Parts: sequence; C-alpha cells; structure tokens
Amino acid sequence: MAIVAIIPARYASTRLPGKPLSDIHGKTLIQRVHERVRGATTLDRILVATDDERIAAAVRSFGGEVLLTSPHHPTGTDRLAEAARAINSDIVVNVQGDEPMLDPAGIDATVRALTGDPELPMATLSLPLVDVESISAGGGSIGWADARGMLRVGPVSAGAVPGPACYGKGGTEPAVTDALVVLGYVDPVW
Repeated sequence: MAIVAIIPARYASTRLPGKPLSDIHGKTLIQRVHERVRGATTLDRILVATDDERIAAAVRSFGGEVLLTSPHHPTGTDRLAEAARAINSDIVVNVQGDEPMLDPAGIDATVRALTGDPELPMATLSLPLVDVESISAGGGSIGWADARGMLRVGPVSAGAVPGPACYGKGGTEPAVTDALVVLGYVDPVW
C-alpha cells in the first residue's frame, strides 16, 4: 500500500507572499514542515506540490521531493488533487504547508484509522479540548467549529477562551456557548 504525504505550497499568498520560504530560526517554513512530516512512521513518500520554482529549489536543497503544479489553483486542495492524480498512491495525506509544529504522531494516527478500516473514504485529524487553562493562558492560536459548523481560527488572548457563536432570533447577536469543539491548538515555541 502506497501512503504519500503531499504538502501544497504556494508562493503567491495574498496575506504573506513567499510564506513557504519564510525563515524560522535558520530554516524555511517549508523545510520545518517537511522535517516534522518525516517524523511520521506510516508514510512511504513525502511530496511538496508547488507552482513556484523558488519553493521547488528550496525543497530540493534539503533533499525533498517536488512536483510542479499549475499556478492557476485557487486552493491548496486543488493543488494537492493535481499532485495526487500524477502519482501512484493508495492513501494521500494532505499536510498544510504552514504548520511547522505539526505532531507527526497525528499523521500516523490518521493513516492508521484509514488502513484499519478500508471502508473509510477519508479521515480528518482533530483533538478534544482537554486543558482549558493552558489555552486561556494565551499566546497561541486555536481552531473551532461554530454553531453553523464553520471553521474559525484565531489567536488566544490571556483569560479569553474563544467559543463557537450561536446566533439569537435576530441572527445578529452572537452568544458564547460551552460547546467548544477545538480542532487544534498551537503552543508557540520559538
């Protein structure tokens, strides 16, 4: 069974152009992500899918494998889909190119869920909220699903734990509920 991690990486970000090449303590963001993915034990291959030769050159410089894709993809998922069609794989793991603190054990857990149940068409890694105190101490970012099922991501300020919004009868007054579904928390380390 061929299990491949694909990391979509785009240079022309509107919020932070060149983000994959951003320096984080002497290494590019894409190298830091790649190194974390290499820690997963269930993968046969790691591939960076990019439309930019600068990113491709950076990935090759640290020994990574690159597949050049169309520059016309509106999302990383579209870029990943093009790369997935171009390779032989049984399972494709979509790794976000801007997660330098990714825990490789999460990749392994997701792959094991898929290999353990061949009927599963896909899996998404999520974690339960277990330590509200560390989150409310602030300094990191948190992702959650709101009452409408929409993904929300934002910074955590000390003493303020974000929660999903529930809309009142008028549809405009948000109210914080206790039904916080945390999809991930990043504790800054650099």
